[in-house]
Amino acid sequence: MYCSGSGNTIPTGNCSAGYYCPGGQDSPTPVGLECTTGHYCPSGSPSPIRCPSGNYQDDIGQSECKGCPAGYYCDNTNAPVVLYNNSACPEGFYCPVNTTFATEYPCLVGTFSNTTHRTDASECQTCSGGMYCSQTGLAEPEGPCDAGYYCTQGSDSQTPTMGSDANICTKGHFCPQGTASPEQCPPGTYNPGTGLQAQSECLNCTGGRFCPDYAMTSISSTTHKCSAGKLWQSIFPWTLGMFLKGSL
Repeated sequence: MYCSGSGNTIPTGNCSAGYYCPGGQDSPTPVGLECTTGHYCPSGSPSPIRCPSGNYQDDIGQSECKGCPAGYYCDNTNAPVVLYNNSACPEGFYCPVNTTFATEYPCLVGTFSNTTHRTDASECQTCSGGMYCSQTGLAEPEGPCDAGYYCTQGSDSQTPTMGSDANICTKGHFCPQGTASPEQCPPGTYNPGTGLQAQSECLNCTGGRFCPDYAMTSISSTTHKCSAGKLWQSIFPWTLGMFLKGSL
């Protein structure tokens, strides 16, 4: 408060907003006592008040603080925040308006951010194909998904169970480490199970049957039965080879 004139029985009134009044002031706007940068002074302030985290103040004589802009953070833990320019939101995080510290808003599991100044969770990148992101606040994917699984996008685990986006390798397919999309077992093979890791695990078409398509999951006893009269064609190369070796 301040006391103007003389003979006062009570203080004249509050110090003006934008100023601070320690004891003994005779004016509501005392010279040299404008509110300092990094602080604010509402009416009746005995001393400058540090702007709270999430805010800053780069002007003197202010009664309010300014909100920290999106893409930056304003942390007053160690000192009043006068400028925010050197406090860019770090990789792996995003900073909406009034962010109070660097790691307040991490990118969610299944996402990452390899750039600074992100302002919203939607700006975090979906985890890359073939990779997984099982933690929050990642600047890059943690590594490739395990063999036997596929990770099309946004995988939250090395061994994900996320429906069509990321899951165990499907029937008729195989998935080496870091697979973004299941690879098809080739013609001549089939696969009735899940979780295959390599093409060599696709099953060879059984004797008396044929497997003409990619990604076959089963062999029909009727539609995939070899036609009568085809046996000689199937064994001729073997018998010829044995004859040339003198075994027949």
